[in-house]
Amino acid sequence: MNMNQMKTMPGGMRIAIAILFFFVSVFFAVSIIDSVLTDYYISTGGVEIDANIINKKTTHNKYGYRYYVSYVFSNNGKEYKRRSLFGLFSKDTEITNNEYDRLETGSVMPILYYGKNPSFNSPKNISITSNKNMWFLLGIIVCGVISLNEFRYFIKRKLWKT
Repeated sequence: MNMNQMKTMPGGMRIAIAILFFFVSVFFAVSIIDSVLTDYYISTGGVEIDANIINKKTTHNKYGYRYYVSYVFSNNGKEYKRRSLFGLFSKDTEITNNEYDRLETGSVMPILYYGKNPSFNSPKNISITSNKNMWFLLGIIVCGVISLNEFRYFIKRKLWKT
């Protein structure tokens, strides 16, 4: 059987995959923008405050243990937590094993928040460097290329219904 005789993926499945990969790449892009924007706001107008540790947790995977804390702080009578995706979701803060052992629930941890909008906040001294943005950028490239290629396929063959 040669390449011309092989069956191709049904059109409906191709468009579903294209749309899925498109939305995955958009999610990755929004996540990177949120992270960069938070870092920018804090670097241009960061205010230091002590936040209370409200939760500690560990996770385990094939690479070992990871340590996380959740914190809360007050500003002008309103409580704030660390959040991601422009404040839509709560976010735990990854810390080192030594920091995890040192910090207890109820203890304080220095954080920086953006003075005009405390929803943008981050711990002051994070010892963990995350390469999440690099992986998300790779995800944007891979998923974006796949989705654009599938959209091109439909447009080229005039299978796109308008």
